[in-house]
Amino acid sequence: MTDQAFEHENEHPWRWVPAGALKTRRALFLGEMDRLLPWARWVDLIEPHYPKRGNGRPPYPLAPMLRLYMVQQWWKLSDRAAQEWATDSVAVRHFMGLPLTWDKGAPDESTFASFRRMLARRGLAVEIATEAAAAIDGQGWKLRPGENTEPAIMATAI
Repeated sequence: MTDQAFEHENEHPWRWVPAGALKTRRALFLGEMDRLLPWARWVDLIEPHYPKRGNGRPPYPLAPMLRLYMVQQWWKLSDRAAQEWATDSVAVRHFMGLPLTWDKGAPDESTFASFRRMLARRGLAVEIATEAAAAIDGQGWKLRPGENTEPAIMATAI
């Protein structure tokens, strides 16, 4: 994602967020995870099991839902807390690929809970967690999930 995707100075100058605002510890951590993890592979893995557009309400886009799921795991958030973070955290919205103008809302709590349960039922949650751990370990890092704090990436002794 580029910073240009979030520049709306011509349309709504008060909604533009300078790149420097995305340099918080949370944003830096999410940037590393964006770079490191096999997001496209995971989307391909989940897609056959994901609801398709049909007669009911259209499904929430898969890629941002997956990214929010990982945020939930890293910070040990409830479904409601994950929805709130996706609504009001600039870093999380940027990581999910959502516009900062709030034109696109975060998935609601029940939609997100259904997604999380589907991953567990299909065994995809374990597969994704295993691959994420391997990718992080492959960098010589150890991830310690946070609980109302930031997850920590620590270098492991070689």
